[in-house]
Amino acid sequence: MTGPDSYGLFRHRGHRYVSIRQFGGAIADLQKAAALVQGRPLEIKPDSVPNQAGTPVSNTQFNIYYHLAFVAAVWFFDRDLAASGPVQKGPVTFVLIQEEGVWRIVHAHFSNDPEPG
Repeated sequence: MTGPDSYGLFRHRGHRYVSIRQFGGAIADLQKAAALVQGRPLEIKPDSVPNQAGTPVSNTQFNIYYHLAFVAAVWFFDRDLAASGPVQKGPVTFVLIQEEGVWRIVHAHFSNDPEPG
């Protein structure tokens, strides 16, 4: 779909906003993309990494929600409760897999927001 109501357009622009750290714009565009793509059949990305059978498995819907989670999730750690130092916060990303019906975190990445000033 193309045009002003294109989930693809909002997904691409949202990803671009992520790249230039304009997270407010990224969240707005990715939320719009998620709303526009809701209820549509999975759109497999032919250029994605294939599974063991050689079939590409990544899809547009996953890509939208992955990037939305990337920019919308923020961790907060109040160091004063554990040790001396300032409060820290920043973006967090979790990678999950489902094994035998149970979701497990297989990777977590935490980054600090830049120091003000």
